[in-house]
Amino acid sequence: MTMPSSYLPPGLPIPVPEPDGVSAPYWNGLREGVLRVQRCAHCQAWQFGPEWICHACLQFDPAW
Repeated sequence: MTMPSSYLPPGLPIPVPEPDGVSAPYWNGLREGVLRVQRCAHCQAWQFGPEWICHACLQFDPAW
């Protein structure tokens, strides 16, 4: 049995860091063996993928 070369469906691009740097803490955490997600300091909502704004309360700069 041969192993697939990718876990992604055909045609779906391989995830890469965003050029604006918003996902840098996520990628740095993976290199350290840590899974990091954002949590809003204002409403305490968890979110993934990385964004500059909270998906729940629309406050800026969710923390990692």
